[in-house]
Amino acid sequence: MPRIYSRTFHVRHYELNGRGEVNHAVYLNYFQQAAIEASADAGYDPERYRAMGVVWLVRKTIIEYGRPAVYGDALRAQTWISEFRRVQTHREYRLTHIASGQTVACARMNWAFLNHRTFAPVRIPPEMVAAFAPTGERAVRQLQPAQDETPLADARRYITHRRAQLYETDLEQHVNNAVYLNWIEQALWDACAAAGVPHLIAPAGDGLRLVARRHELEYRRPAVAGDEIEITTWLHAIAPAHHTWLHELRRVADGALLVRAYATHACLDSQGNPAPLPDDCRRAITG
Repeated sequence: MPRIYSRTFHVRHYELNGRGEVNHAVYLNYFQQAAIEASADAGYDPERYRAMGVVWLVRKTIIEYGRPAVYGDALRAQTWISEFRRVQTHREYRLTHIASGQTVACARMNWAFLNHRTFAPVRIPPEMVAAFAPTGERAVRQLQPAQDETPLADARRYITHRRAQLYETDLEQHVNNAVYLNWIEQALWDACAAAGVPHLIAPAGDGLRLVARRHELEYRRPAVAGDEIEITTWLHAIAPAHHTWLHELRRVADGALLVRAYATHACLDSQGNPAPLPDDCRRAITG
């Protein structure tokens, strides 16, 4: 029988952004917590993993957004394993607004099973596969490039820098994967500000604005406290109903690619209706 774990989160005031909506990285925090509890519910809690000398590390995250959540909302998180491979698995997540039944966010994460000391891949035991009872069901769509997207190979690149902080790291002493989502959303605001169109994502903007629909993050190498990070951001492709930004995060010391992230946004008018990105904004952003 498929094993699907469910638990409830109540939105706290400090989890909100400037628009009064739950910050996107908080959804990843919810999903991480649900995954830990789901694993323990299947018989594999953190203590058991430590005894086994293994650890799960996320390699890729895809998250899609539906209805925004606000302060006081009760949200039901569900998570399950869709498939196991030799040394990795896909875990699915769905977050639902309990009062309305509407989807707030759904996600799919690819996790690697590694030796805790060497971080070398470890084969997943058959008894673990049986305990988690994979369902085969995906929570997010498998997207192909849209036919109406226009690639923008020569779009202007925006570069920002930041230093990884100790408080942004997790138990493995790596920058937590949810932190990167905060970084790339800040990088997008910085890019729009540099282009002279910060109102597109201003918290209190009353006109046209960009709204995130999907983030796809590929984690290549971990960042640790003290690392100097260079973030390059540009408008990667554009379509009538959405546009995709590309972010590349590299460690300054050796140029290593740490994270590559695709961010798909829709453009909405003041009434919340889809609208095309105005030509003047596009020219300002692409340079």
